[in-house]
Amino acid sequence: MLDALRKVVAETLERKRRLGHYAVVWRGDRPVCIGPDAPSDCDQPRSEPDRSPDDVAESGDQSLIQRKAVNISFSVNDDILLSLKENAEEFTQDVRFLSALMWYRKDRLSLGKAAELAGYNKLDFIERMKLENEAIFDYRDDKMGEILADVAKLP
Repeated sequence: MLDALRKVVAETLERKRRLGHYAVVWRGDRPVCIGPDAPSDCDQPRSEPDRSPDDVAESGDQSLIQRKAVNISFSVNDDILLSLKENAEEFTQDVRFLSALMWYRKDRLSLGKAAELAGYNKLDFIERMKLENEAIFDYRDDKMGEILADVAKLP
């Protein structure tokens, strides 16, 4: 039973980490918010070395992971930029936005993490989505059924 609980906790923490969501864990005698988007009024622990979700679940502890930027580059023929009538900077911004949008649509990034990837804050990212006629929240029937079932359980 304990192993099953540890596995579920590890999977949940890994999913939250992948989506960029913060988590609340018990540390010592109090709850602590962990993760890069944890609320500013929540006590956050110091950064510690990265550990696997299994290690976290087993120890009952999670630490903030130090993040570093990775530079990704690729070549594009100038005729593509000419066809798009964009310069390199405009093209780069569009690629960042469109890739962030794709990962957000696939539920691989949260709205906040997608905005970060695109180089926007959340409100500006939402505004850009609006300009592009993209749905901010696009729940499939199964997800809506889940949400409505949870709502029905409320007192």
